[in-house]
Amino acid sequence: MNADVFRVVVKSVVLAAVVFVFVFGCVACGDTSTPEQAQPATPTATPTSVESPSPAAAQTVVTFLNAPLTVPRGSNATLQVSTAANTSCSIEVDYKSGPSTAAGLVTKNSDGAGNVSWTWKVGANTTPGSWPITVTCGTGSAQTHITVT
Repeated sequence: MNADVFRVVVKSVVLAAVVFVFVFGCVACGDTSTPEQAQPATPTATPTSVESPSPAAAQTVVTFLNAPLTVPRGSNATLQVSTAANTSCSIEVDYKSGPSTAAGLVTKNSDGAGNVSWTWKVGANTTPGSWPITVTCGTGSAQTHITVT
């Protein structure tokens, strides 16, 4: 049998199989109706109780006003943030040695205009490099970095 005849036979068999499934339905699926017998399903309305989703709490926005920071070792760093008014805010500065315990890196409340700032001393022996700072206010947080030179 040459290749052209073989292709025609294979195409005919595939086409016959598709037509067979279309006309006779999928017996394995339990549908033995022919297209003439098939009726579209009629949707019926069933009353149900649907609970309204509770409104999601708004995420507090944290915006850095003077970041990223570049500070020489042994100097003071100050980070300024704007957020929602009268909101509790925390700060974490992660140096190579771990989270900083410098005085000044304490939880504070933003003022009535939403401003809050922290000032701390970068240790004289702090490893130079870029280190992450994370500020969390209410339900929001943001990250920047300090470059110690």
